[in-house]
Amino acid sequence: MVMKHARIFLLTLVALFTSPPGSHAQNLVPNGSFEEYNGCPWALAQVDSCVAWKTWYYTPDYFHACSKSSLNGVPQNIVVDQQPSHGEAYCGFIATLLTGDYSEIISAELSQVLEVGVPVYVALKLAVGGGGSQLDHIHTCDKVGVRFTTTEQHWLTVTQLPDYAHLVLSDPIETIGEWTTLSGTFVPDSAYRYISIGRFHTWDSLQFVEVNPDGVAPGAYLLVDV
Repeated sequence: MVMKHARIFLLTLVALFTSPPGSHAQNLVPNGSFEEYNGCPWALAQVDSCVAWKTWYYTPDYFHACSKSSLNGVPQNIVVDQQPSHGEAYCGFIATLLTGDYSEIISAELSQVLEVGVPVYVALKLAVGGGGSQLDHIHTCDKVGVRFTTTEQHWLTVTQLPDYAHLVLSDPIETIGEWTTLSGTFVPDSAYRYISIGRFHTWDSLQFVEVNPDGVAPGAYLLVDV
């Protein structure tokens, strides 16, 4: 039975649960709230300073209230002015630019390998970036989502993205400053060990919406939390 109303939403990013028959919901995403860090972020592109999380594609960002830098503070930083959905931290990534196929992706190793055939419930919150002190983005897009893999990918910038994810935002988020829940259940067809978050579909399949006409940076920047 899939626990659609599980009460373990203690995190600020991704809640991932499995529910074999007769068991209780179990969170499998380490440091899902991004609260724990190896070092307080002081510059952009420092996702690797967040405990358990890594950069898999280009240069996603880590934001925490502990930061004394104007680049990485919470709620105000170089990219957004946004309170966390929970706690004091979140991660952010460019979902796309308007000038070409660019996407930033973060990832973590699950605390337990997913069992083939056992339903998994995934939930996270997304917000459109806006109000940044320097990189105030203009647009938003769809097709941001979650993808599971059996191995670490570390896609090179020249590698074509897979054009597939297990959980996908079907419509662009059109309101700045609000968190939107993306959730769903899927049945693993492989023993997945890693979760990754970003935009995996091809650039020419995206829907673009201008949500911040006063912005200065073309493209879509999204935050992830829970």
